[in-house]
Amino acid sequence: MTLFKNSTRRRAVKGDDRGAALVEFGIVAPMLLMLLFGIVEFGLLFGQKLDVSQGAREGARLASVNYQSTSGSSGTTQASEIVTTVCTRLEVASGTKISIDTSNGTAVGDIITLRVEAPAQPVTGVFDPWLSARVIMSDVEVRLEQAATYTGTSQEACP
Repeated sequence: MTLFKNSTRRRAVKGDDRGAALVEFGIVAPMLLMLLFGIVEFGLLFGQKLDVSQGAREGARLASVNYQSTSGSSGTTQASEIVTTVCTRLEVASGTKISIDTSNGTAVGDIITLRVEAPAQPVTGVFDPWLSARVIMSDVEVRLEQAATYTGTSQEACP
């Protein structure tokens, strides 16, 4: 009989450990999910930053060569054409604003600055309180290769 009681006691002690793995998983799972969502979210935000930077470089290049999509355009019409062309090349076009600063001059060799600003677009929703108000911005300065016939713009929104 004593052997039987000892084996019953061992079973009771082993049975007390059931559920411990579930509790440990419940403690660790939120941290793992935050890490996973953080990797995904910030990877996609880095891609958005690269898109904005590339758009600013392309726009500055168009501005430096006095780009005209329709011949004979000048002034604000030509600046709007540059902005529209840049916007079509961006993937992050919702709420994007583009500025062309020609305050340093419009002659060959003068420096213009093109700025692209786009709101961060969080994907997972986990980090919305921290990321939804952020703006991704890129400034590019280039020398004019041809005299600019367009005028500067201040935060013109993408169509």
